[in-house]
Amino acid sequence: MRPYLVAVALAGIGLAVAYQLMPAQPEATPSAALPEKLEYFAEQDSDCNQFLLRLARSESGPFERVIPVGAQRPDERLRRHAWQNGRFMIQGHLTGQQRTIADCGTWPEFEVLSFKPWGRVQRCASPGAADASMLLYTNDLPEDRYAPEDFVDGPWPSLIDDENCRLSETCTNGERHVKACTGQMWCCRLMPRSEEP
Repeated sequence: MRPYLVAVALAGIGLAVAYQLMPAQPEATPSAALPEKLEYFAEQDSDCNQFLLRLARSESGPFERVIPVGAQRPDERLRRHAWQNGRFMIQGHLTGQQRTIADCGTWPEFEVLSFKPWGRVQRCASPGAADASMLLYTNDLPEDRYAPEDFVDGPWPSLIDDENCRLSETCTNGERHVKACTGQMWCCRLMPRSEEP
């Protein structure tokens, strides 16, 4: 056999032996999968004064109670008049954690990544409330989307003068219809702009 053929044959055998003796490489494991971001139908709920959401993958349910977390949850971004009794389309995911509120209950955590209205924006007021965001006149705001006035860092709409409100379907001159969170209709006068927050 010619010398160069012998050398090539020996080199090939050496490579084969070296390959066999190499330690086995561990199989590549997929990196921790990111939670899947899904869109849910959601309704505002509460228990023990804790803001909760009822989530479902379809409008008809079934709905599951969760405790929302993250900076994008509706009660962090919106004023109370816009999240109280609210219905939302929410994108996010379950965190895999459970949150327990003492003497109240335990719910799965859900990280909210974004939200928008589910149907018409549900705004309401509460004449007599101590929270100024529940004394807002919002009838002039759009119903198909959130307005800047709905957000905690947005401008304030007019305040109702809750000392001059009365339960009635019929308002007189200078009064405005105000829908309470209970569903009742009130007739209220508005506060002068100089007395608004």
